[in-house]
Amino acid sequence: MGNGKKNPMKDSKELGAASGMNPDQKPHKESRSQVPVNTNNIGPEPAFLKPGADYVSVAEDRIKNLMTDNRSNPFGNLTTSKIRNILTIVNEIKSEVDRKDEILSDRVVDRIRHIKVRLAYEAGREKDSSDRVKKIKEFIETAELITAIDHIGHSSEKFLRYCDYLEALVAYHRFYGGKDK
Repeated sequence: MGNGKKNPMKDSKELGAASGMNPDQKPHKESRSQVPVNTNNIGPEPAFLKPGADYVSVAEDRIKNLMTDNRSNPFGNLTTSKIRNILTIVNEIKSEVDRKDEILSDRVVDRIRHIKVRLAYEAGREKDSSDRVKKIKEFIETAELITAIDHIGHSSEKFLRYCDYLEALVAYHRFYGGKDK
């Protein structure tokens, strides 16, 4: 083609050859079940997401780690309503998940990923007066809520376990003296 226009077929064959593909082989579109979780720079998978994990005990331990020595207010400015706000967002998505499906739809996965944005917002909007610890940020980090989202991928089982774990966090926060102000 001497007219200055590129031959798209030639370019795609060159790209295929450069990637190790047979030049005549067409790239296949991955199905959702084959899409790997991007684990670059996200840290190890939280224990509560693993099959058979005791997410209830993990949740209780994480809540205990957040407690202070102040008996009248053991969680500082971390209120039950702040945690429930996160749970509400997650439960809205959970209502869209069919428990029979092992693979989450792309739409649901996008909504789950957006939870990270909401978690960052909740952590960032908390005012830091004096040297007081930002409790919602500490809660999100201690509970590994963002790290866990990075490991859910398209797994319905992992997302449902995440939902149950978050519910257990709310329950133990309340059980150990968490309050609404």
